[in-house]
Amino acid sequence: MFEPKGVMRRLHTGVLLGMVLAMATAALVAGCERGGGEPQARGPKPAAPTIRASTPFGGATGNIVGEVFHLPEGTDRLPDFDRLRPVGHLRTDRFDVPERDFDKGFPGVTDRIEWFGLRYRGAFAVRRAGRYRFRLISDDGARLIIDGRIVIDNDGIHPPQAAEGEVQLTAGRHTLELQYFQGPRYQVALQLQILCGGSWRVWTTALLAGEEGAACALGPGDALVFDTNWGRMTLRPLPGGGYEGEYETDEGRIRLRPAGKDGTYTGIWSETDADRRCAEARDGRHHWGWVRLRFEPDMSGFGGEWGYCEEPEAAGGWHGTRVTSK
Repeated sequence: MFEPKGVMRRLHTGVLLGMVLAMATAALVAGCERGGGEPQARGPKPAAPTIRASTPFGGATGNIVGEVFHLPEGTDRLPDFDRLRPVGHLRTDRFDVPERDFDKGFPGVTDRIEWFGLRYRGAFAVRRAGRYRFRLISDDGARLIIDGRIVIDNDGIHPPQAAEGEVQLTAGRHTLELQYFQGPRYQVALQLQILCGGSWRVWTTALLAGEEGAACALGPGDALVFDTNWGRMTLRPLPGGGYEGEYETDEGRIRLRPAGKDGTYTGIWSETDADRRCAEARDGRHHWGWVRLRFEPDMSGFGGEWGYCEEPEAAGGWHGTRVTSK
């Protein structure tokens, strides 16, 4: 028997099915066009590859994980790495890249030799609770963060430059983050050191966990003592980097801050009497001047020059040899 209602239902279903198929086909074609011939995959983007080859900044092994980022040309400060996507990963257990050329990039991931950033994150153990002094040397900017607190900020475009900082650490586990960026080619530097027994040593993830690291904890009033051509001089660490202290000549005082190349410090000296009287007083004295000293990497001695007031010409030399560390 002829059933007009059934025919209409079948026709209606066929029309709807045709429309659905047409829409699906159009979406597939559009996806192929956008993807160069293949439909666009959905889901999470793949993780950045691991750098297997050895580079100055790390390789395939180590307890600290680093991320490599591309940065825009002209970057002059550390970026907000949380807003960037890494292009690769690497590992290390130390940061010991003295000033050198960098012209190979990161094999297998990127050939960038300039305008890139690195963010390292990990943890280390401390056996002996105490106060520890770190030194960060970088070209260009770098920042050391321990337990979420900025310990050293050495940011900006600059040649190899040292900055220091201290932190109180309890016995146990601590987190570390080190940020770094390289501006224009070719020179790089990135070194993290720690003061141990009066000498600077390369920091490693294992150093403070053992007996050897106990020598790195600073005692109250920890000081460096030098015999110099201006009498015995005692230097004590300053918060944020540098030293202040006294020397024997005319009740001399001295204050130094890290500057420029590794081991170079600049500052002022002042005395109760001197051959030249400055018009303006500094440190409550009219007998003062500038000083520039360069210390040996192990702080065993130094050499440099000094001048009167703000006069640019050097008036003489200043050198010394370390006697002991209190």
